Amino acid sequence: MSENPTGAPVPLPSPMRYLTNDEYSTAIWYAIKAGAALDDNDVDSRVIARAALASVGLFAPPDSEVEDPDPSQCTALSLRWDIKSVDNPAFIGKWDQCSSEPGHGTTDHVRDIDFVRWSDGEPGSVPARPPVPLSRQADRDE
Repeated sequence: MSENPTGAPVPLPSPMRYLTNDEYSTAIWYAIKAGAALDDNDVDSRVIARAALASVGLFAPPDSEVEDPDPSQCTALSLRWDIKSVDNPAFIGKWDQCSSEPGHGTTDHVRDIDFVRWSDGEPGSVPARPPVPLSRQADRDE
């Protein structure tokens, strides 16, 4: 039997790591807040997991939620990463697509449904991609 005078756990394989007590408490708090924001009959584990991961600064890549952006809208994306700027904790870690027309001619973007606003270059933003020509969209849909 080996002795471990510090009580420290064996390190996990990289990039995994143990959370600090503060990180763990924060993750649990986010998950509880996200769960409380949902109706009891509508608990979505993905929302809770996203909130818990966001609490320790881990976020899904943009294409995990917006694989094929709506071609009738600007393709710029924004990540709701700051809990202080999110009205509903269930939305933390969610990606939003700009609802303006493609090529609207500015680096400022908005999602009209819930008035999320952002600009290119802000943390958590993805600038608009060039629009896919209609002929190529038809090829992809087949």
